Amino acid sequence: MSVGVLGTHVKSQRRNYREANWHCFESYMDEHLDATLPLETAEDIDTALSSFNSGDAVMLRGTVEIAQRKEPYKYDPEAFDPISYDPMK
Repeated sequence: MSVGVLGTHVKSQRRNYREANWHCFESYMDEHLDATLPLETAEDIDTALSSFNSGDAVMLRGTVEIAQRKEPYKYDPEAFDPISYDPMK
């Protein structure tokens, strides 16, 4: 959960990685990552990471769906009264 304006909590969207299209993910990585970029200096690494991160959001949209939120459990005191509950019945 992230913090929004004036300290109010903002629910973030979660991704459903169990249902991800990993074949599409792998294809995207093969097509868009340049394995020949030099990684010898800090600037080279920063450039490579920047390139990877810019495509990261696009790749996630295409391969990993937003998870559907389940309804929170609602307690109904009339449905189960622990005082009158008799497990022997």
